[in-house]
Amino acid sequence: MTKAKQLTILALFAVTATAVSGLELLIPMDFVIPGIKLGLSNIVILLVIYRFGAKCGVAVTCFKAMLSSLLFGGFTTFLYSFSGAVLSGIAMGLVYRKESVTPVGASLLGAAVHITAQVLCALLLLKSVYVLCYYPFVLFSGTLCGALNGIIVKFIRDKYRLG
Repeated sequence: MTKAKQLTILALFAVTATAVSGLELLIPMDFVIPGIKLGLSNIVILLVIYRFGAKCGVAVTCFKAMLSSLLFGGFTTFLYSFSGAVLSGIAMGLVYRKESVTPVGASLLGAAVHITAQVLCALLLLKSVYVLCYYPFVLFSGTLCGALNGIIVKFIRDKYRLG
């Protein structure tokens, strides 16, 4: 595959992840736990990692975080999104090739790291330890969503023989 073709495909994945992130805002989840999302765009990110490698996955997640914040949020949204996305992308990129780690495991790790990074970011921005009271609830919901997303990635990866 030529560099130009790969770059074009990665750009399409980044735009797809951004669009999924935007569509996800239309799904009302605040009645469960305020501020949670299903993290469906992470399906796209994990597929990129399995198909093109960790560096490409992190690049796509950075682009998605920036574009999503620009389109759907603001500077604070960017700080939360970028901190979580970059660190979770790196974490998933570090484990995706290990035989003992399935896409479900990689997705669970990514969800846990993403949430932890966002809570730490909130801790720094809000300068309040009360943010930590929220952590177990978002970690639990993120674990459920991460498992579901990992199952979807495993199905797609196995069906289309990606990675």
